[in-house]
Order: sequence, then C-alpha cells, then structure tokens
Amino acid sequence: MTPTLDDATIAVQRNDCGQTTSDATVSFAENVAVSGTIWAPDPGWTAVLSAASYDADADELTVAVGVEPRDDSGPVVQCIAEIEYRVTATFLDGLPGSVTVTHETDEGVETVATATA
Repeated sequence: MTPTLDDATIAVQRNDCGQTTSDATVSFAENVAVSGTIWAPDPGWTAVLSAASYDADADELTVAVGVEPRDDSGPVVQCIAEIEYRVTATFLDGLPGSVTVTHETDEGVETVATATA
C-alpha cells in the first residue's frame, strides 16, 4: 500500500535570543518527527508549518517551516531569535521513504535536512 499523509502539526519548544541557526533532524518511528531550530528577527516571531506534502511517486515527504510575527508578542527584546520546534507528521499505510525539510526566512528558502527511512 502507498502511504498517505494524515496530518502534520508543529509545536514550538523554545523561543529565545540566539544566533541565525537553521538546522533540523528527522526521525522515523510510528510517525515522522522533525526537530529543528529556525531563526527569526526577534522573539516576537514564531515558527509555523508553511507546508507539508507527500509525493507518492517520489515516496517523499516535504516539510516547509517558516516564521511569522506572533499575535501576542507585545514589546520584545531586540535580538536574533532561535526558535526550536517539533513537527509531527502522521501517515496511514506506512511511512515515506524520504523526507526533505526546508526553512523559509528573510534570507530565502534553504534545505536544512534530508533523510531516508
């Protein structure tokens, strides 16, 4: 059977002053988990799941994480923010053979991780 993407969610783990860090790791278990860090102009921003799509022909999940201003930020410290996040993608009928993770920041789109099951 061909895997089907059932759901994908993002949860911000930490948002604090740091550096322009952009990385991610992928793990395969009952689902696909992506743990990563993306940077933003300041801690008044948050990580968002811009897109998650599964290409059955390529057997590949593509996850795009971006940043956007938080609605509740109020006054914030002026520093580069490091935002740690976790994306969880659940599938029906198996898992994808590969995963590509991209980050979308002020500097454009960058591939930060590729992994195979």
